[in-house]
Amino acid sequence: MTLRNKERISYAEYLVDDDTPFVITEAFRNLMNNVSFAVPKKTGCGKVICVSSCVPGEGKSTVSANLALTYARSGYRTILVDCDMRKPRISSIFHLRAKNCIISYLSGQCNLEDAVIKGAFENLDILPCSRSAPNPTTLLHNEVFDILIKKLSEQYEYIIIDTPPANVVSDAVIIAKNTDGIVLVTRKYITNHKLIKKVLAQIEFSDCRFLGFVWNGATLMRSEKYKYGYSYSDKNS
Repeated sequence: MTLRNKERISYAEYLVDDDTPFVITEAFRNLMNNVSFAVPKKTGCGKVICVSSCVPGEGKSTVSANLALTYARSGYRTILVDCDMRKPRISSIFHLRAKNCIISYLSGQCNLEDAVIKGAFENLDILPCSRSAPNPTTLLHNEVFDILIKKLSEQYEYIIIDTPPANVVSDAVIIAKNTDGIVLVTRKYITNHKLIKKVLAQIEFSDCRFLGFVWNGATLMRSEKYKYGYSYSDKNS
């Protein structure tokens, strides 16, 4: 699937672009660099990054979208995959309308080429989820999902996967097993230590690689007019 005109995509206000304040774009560049350094070097295939959160409302989908955009704007061949098949947000963030999506592909209703939206932005393709699935866990345990990740890693330098909150359902941990690591988005006034400890226990038990936290919603000290921000810390900080 290829975008033929700009009418099919809307530049939402929370997506980084040339008009985004420097302090915000720089925060996402730092996130991109830290994630890249945290993922083991690979030869001949792309790096697969899973993004999740503890509970809904922490901004994981927005972070996923902007992280993918930052990689793409830096010249990397990138694809953003919406694997939140219970409450998908990526199509809404990018204002996309797609007949086929990841559910169509995993359930055998279309091939991968028909499900992927090509050229959403320069260097960025999107594999959306245009509807909720009645059986997402079954789809994720399917061999087709393993094949999907392998195919994408052969075509792209970075694969960013948006997943459901890890404390709500087990999907994120299931997905993370097929990736090079998971990034956990937390948010000021929403996330607490109890929620974080519960997610980290799940990650450790499943033997997934934990890459670090994104602290979302922090007030930036550099300027009081920016009321939100992003920071990154690895698991050893």
